[in-house]
Amino acid sequence: QGWDGLRPVISAGAVVAVPHLGNFEPFAHFLESEGISGISPVEETEPRELYRFLVKRRLVGGRGIRLVPLSESVRPMLAALRQGQLVALAADRDLAGDGVPVSLFGHPTTLPAGAATLALRTGRPLLVARALRIGPDRFTATAWPVEVERTGDRRADTEALIRAMAAGLERAIAEAPEQWFGAFQPIWLDQRS
Repeated sequence: QGWDGLRPVISAGAVVAVPHLGNFEPFAHFLESEGISGISPVEETEPRELYRFLVKRRLVGGRGIRLVPLSESVRPMLAALRQGQLVALAADRDLAGDGVPVSLFGHPTTLPAGAATLALRTGRPLLVARALRIGPDRFTATAWPVEVERTGDRRADTEALIRAMAAGLERAIAEAPEQWFGAFQPIWLDQRS
């Protein structure tokens, strides 16, 4: 979907699921340049110095997409969505290992339920987005909605939304699998110890 169609959706507040693909920092810079603000949780890596370095590297200027520690992100994400802001989540890794069972590229895995849970709880749309490197300091970004028929059963709706999100992540990754650095993580169940 083109930016003209996406801008009103994103500007009104949306949950955006992204894979560890390409480079999502330029997408955050672009959103900031368009006056769109929001929040994104960040995994708290060890050692702490590495975490601080990564957060500082990813900061967009303070007005756009704010980064918050994953362990403290639920309330800020809900508040941002209620204020019509964007929430961006890396959604191709189930860090806790307790996510929704899905198939990703034909192999069983789990994906975190956070993106779908936030979208359902706040009534905001869920999108999958990706930013691909197309040359030195050149990127192309796009996003598309993740939609399923709602049944009113929150658990069933969450699972259906996550399965649809998984299909969107596959679509994004398949465009440039060589840029998917999530592949270097234990994504599939048989890789997890």
